[in-house]
Amino acid sequence: MKSQSLTCAVILAVSLLAEAAYSQTVTNWGPTRNGVQLSIMKLAILLTLCFVTVFGMGVGKCQSGIISTDTNSLGFNAHPWKGEQPKLPAGATNWGMNVRDVGLLIYSTNDVINPGSTIVVLAALTNASTNVISVDRTAPEIGFKLVLTDRAGKLYDLTREPALGSARDDEMIVPGEQTVKRLTVEFGNDIDPGDYMLEATREFSVSGEKCKLTSNVLKVRIK
Repeated sequence: MKSQSLTCAVILAVSLLAEAAYSQTVTNWGPTRNGVQLSIMKLAILLTLCFVTVFGMGVGKCQSGIISTDTNSLGFNAHPWKGEQPKLPAGATNWGMNVRDVGLLIYSTNDVINPGSTIVVLAALTNASTNVISVDRTAPEIGFKLVLTDRAGKLYDLTREPALGSARDDEMIVPGEQTVKRLTVEFGNDIDPGDYMLEATREFSVSGEKCKLTSNVLKVRIK
């Protein structure tokens, strides 16, 4: 956002200097009223260019990158009207690849799990872009797809099925906002003992386009 504001300032400065230089070489401006109208039109055009520069630079395709791990510098906000939400521990900084400056992170203190048991996983979504995004918040365990993978590449889908008749409920996440959800993850008795990788994905919409986030990987062991 700082670079966009700087670009806007440069456009204004260069345009004003060019107008000043031009006014020194042209003396027949016509009536004063027309000159005032011309200046107002120029100012309106410049302001329009700045608006497009600041707010249009965040528009693009779903592209991946690396999201900043310094959440304080991004200025994330927890809006009070959305209720209390869990807080990420200070050591939770291993974000997945970001898409359109939106990132996903999962965290759990449980890395040794018994078959048939249930653990709690924190899932954080951060919107470091300049666009408002929307996600499905019908139920946390439904909005996030959780997959367990063993060393041989076998997949176990841990995502819960939505309840019959449940309607989709979208949540708007504004620029600079971070949301944290508490997911209850159940490990079935059919999972063999061994080392696994737990990963989450989540879809979001921005500017009419659907994008998919992939989280970091948690290493877990099934006893």
